[in-house]
Amino acid sequence: MVVDHILLSTSPGETRVALMFEARLVEVLVERVGAASLVGNIYLGRIATVNKGLDAAFVNFGTGRDGFLALPEARHLDGSTNS
Repeated sequence: MVVDHILLSTSPGETRVALMFEARLVEVLVERVGAASLVGNIYLGRIATVNKGLDAAFVNFGTGRDGFLALPEARHLDGSTNS
């Protein structure tokens, strides 16, 4: 499955993201200010899918949910990039 729409809504203290596929809601993510963030941590995972339209990959971390990786931010093991 490739997500075809990502909807964002923000308010003071909260950010909400809805992932859509073929006009159906497939996942909702909510992040609240003050909640522990996993952004910036380093993880080992496998590429689940690549979405060229988003210029991104979805990465399986083995947690039941795939993470989002913008391809311009991706690095090879030696630290180099494709650009």
